[in-house]
Order: sequence, then structure tokens, then C-alpha cells
Amino acid sequence: MTGQAPIARRDGTNRTARLRLRADKRLLVSGEDQLFTFAGTLQVYVTGNPSGAGGYLESPAVPAGEEWGMTNIVAEDETTDLTSVRVCRFSDGVQYCFACTTKAIPKTDRICWNGQEWATGGDTIRVTMIGSLAGDTCHVWITGYKMTKES
Repeated sequence: MTGQAPIARRDGTNRTARLRLRADKRLLVSGEDQLFTFAGTLQVYVTGNPSGAGGYLESPAVPAGEEWGMTNIVAEDETTDLTSVRVCRFSDGVQYCFACTTKAIPKTDRICWNGQEWATGGDTIRVTMIGSLAGDTCHVWITGYKMTKES
């Protein structure tokens, strides 16, 4: 079964979405904009030495065709006190910072960000730990939702 449905925009104009019902009774919607569908729980753990003094840990790249809806990011340096933790998304070579904590951060204290940030295929998440040393043991936990685009 296939049909068309007008969808009102905020500016008062309409756009059209195509509705399809699959054999398994799952509704698919495609059109000018895409809907996201839940694909699983996002659970990324990165541990190791930072990239250097005042360095960073970086997540693996978001797989092609997948979207990450990140809701929690936690960072910890278990070896050295920090002065700042900065969380950024790298997309097409551009850095988009969305969280920063600047204060005295004793070693083993976990810095937590809670919110909503989206990453798309190829993006990475970089957590920079100012005050860290090259040989420190650092940890980053990223949780949220894995989503796929319906077509």
C-alpha cells in the first residue's frame, strides 16, 4: 500500500511525504525530509593514552548510513589532574564543540555531559583533556541511540 500525505511546514507551506506499508506491517515514510528509526543502543568506550600532553581521545567514526544521537559523554583521566575537558564533533574536517568544563578536576573525577548531539556517517567525537600527560590512562564513555535513515 502506497499513498501521499501533505505535511505542513512552520512557514505555512506544504511538502509531501510518501507512505508505504511493508509486508511486515512496518510503515515507511520518505520524502523531502527523512525520519530516523531506532537501530540500537549506542555504547562506545574508548580507553588509552591521550594524543600527547593536553591531548585527546577520539571515538571510531560513525558508520556510513548510521546516525548517532548522543545523550551522555563521560571523560576521566585516572593518572593526572586536569584543568579542562572539551568535547567536539568532527564532521568533514570541521570541529563543532558542544561541551566544555573548565575547573580544577582531580584525577579519577569523571566529567559528565548530558544533552542531545547528533553525529552522522564519518563523524568522530573528540574529547580533549587539558592537563593530561602523554602517558596517562584516560577513558571516554559515549551513550545514546543508534539511528538509521529510512528511504
